[in-house]
Amino acid sequence: MADRKQTIIYVDMDHVLCDYAEGFSRQKDLFPDLQFPQSEEPGMYIGLNPLPGAIESYHWLNDLPETDV
Repeated sequence: MADRKQTIIYVDMDHVLCDYAEGFSRQKDLFPDLQFPQSEEPGMYIGLNPLPGAIESYHWLNDLPETDV
């Protein structure tokens, strides 16, 4: 497979790898006066929890020799 190109796969974080809704709700509770707490106050993305099976699925895709995740 050395002469074959890998398929590039881009994986979104929000609602794919991480529970964005839960993180947004938590951030909004911390900063109720901010309209966009996810971008106006640092820290939301670092604290997002993974969705069930997301980490394992990411590793499965990443371990395939024909993909570049």
